[in-house]
Amino acid sequence: MATSRTPSSITLQLSCPTGNLSDPYNCHISSYRLKYRAAGTKLREKAITMLISERGSSSVTIKRLDHFTAYEFRVQGVYSPMYCHKDRAKFSNPATVQTRPLRLGPPTNATVVTLTNVSAAVAWNAPDQFIGREVKFRVYFKRVLGKEIRLEVEQKNHVNLTGLQPFTRYRVYVKAFIYDKDLQGRVTKYQNVTSFIRFRTLKGVPSPPVNASHHSVRSKSAVITWGHSVIPHGQLSYYEVHYASDNRQTCYTSKSKVVRVSGSTKGNLFDLKPSTSYCVWVTAVNIRLTDRKHLISNSSNVITFMTLATEILPPRSVTVSKIKARSVIVKWLSPAQVGSGHFSYHLRVYRFGGDVVRNSGLWSDGILVQTMNKSESLRHQTIGNLRPFTRYVVAVQTLGGSEMGNAQKMSKPSNVSFRTGDES
Repeated sequence: MATSRTPSSITLQLSCPTGNLSDPYNCHISSYRLKYRAAGTKLREKAITMLISERGSSSVTIKRLDHFTAYEFRVQGVYSPMYCHKDRAKFSNPATVQTRPLRLGPPTNATVVTLTNVSAAVAWNAPDQFIGREVKFRVYFKRVLGKEIRLEVEQKNHVNLTGLQPFTRYRVYVKAFIYDKDLQGRVTKYQNVTSFIRFRTLKGVPSPPVNASHHSVRSKSAVITWGHSVIPHGQLSYYEVHYASDNRQTCYTSKSKVVRVSGSTKGNLFDLKPSTSYCVWVTAVNIRLTDRKHLISNSSNVITFMTLATEILPPRSVTVSKIKARSVIVKWLSPAQVGSGHFSYHLRVYRFGGDVVRNSGLWSDGILVQTMNKSESLRHQTIGNLRPFTRYVVAVQTLGGSEMGNAQKMSKPSNVSFRTGDES
């Protein structure tokens, strides 16, 4: 059996049967022949001559062995020709002993060889003195402020890390380890690790922009605003504002026009047509520098609006209802170009054949009606403090709104006449 071992040598203790020296016919072993081999190699023969002591044992040291390698030993006794007609005895049963390992160094040349937005391939070499040996590896990786994950890798020098988050910083290191069992059966673990490898995954497809809305709609222009992508998966390259006429042939298709906006969440549309309905949506774009690939998000919420007319049109279908002795309700429809714009209306009440009615502070030259509900087309206003049984004319005009900017500029009036009732 083995009594000691080093990374390059093994010492064996051999037991020698002595027999009966006084018996001339007894076979005595005068020397031993030792054969040993490493895994995957041929038997190497080495003749060892040693004296037979009274203890019947001796030892031999085999040197120049490879470190951390298992060797198989077999011993054959050689008979003395003086005492035996036999030449050699049978080989003993094989005994396997492994040399000790050298000090385990860290894996070398660890690096990220392939990188995507959701994965990273990490490769390394075995420790220099253990190339070709049975070394196991563990890979540890984590994102910033994340939980560390461990992967077992046996007898390979690469691993693919999957399920990563786009445009996120990670750190990874590789641990090499081996197990060595001593002559008493106790197991010792040798290990060493690389330094940290830090990398950031590539940009991914961003989430869509949020809360798209329109402002300052005019006859040939509009302002579009939106909120940032909640999950950008990188530093966004730019936003794209898509717009098209709101009909089945062009809206939501490749025929839409695009305005590119960088570093802002506000875009201006300038080449619109008056009195035209448009649909608008916004996308976010990441450009991946490694392959110049454009990563485009889904669209934001789609918004629609109608541009204003170049001419201020008057209200439509002005009528009166609930005519009483001193009050009346005036109703009208919004002009054709209102769409989603904010319009105001100006009402003037005349006595038939007379001047503008002036009544105790209810109005001076007229009544200003603000229309805040963009979806409501029918407007109405109650007019009071009228004279009983008197004929009046009501003139309703449209103010210029956001397109004109000047509240004094109005459309042509739309008129309706009526006569109040009798108090009796």
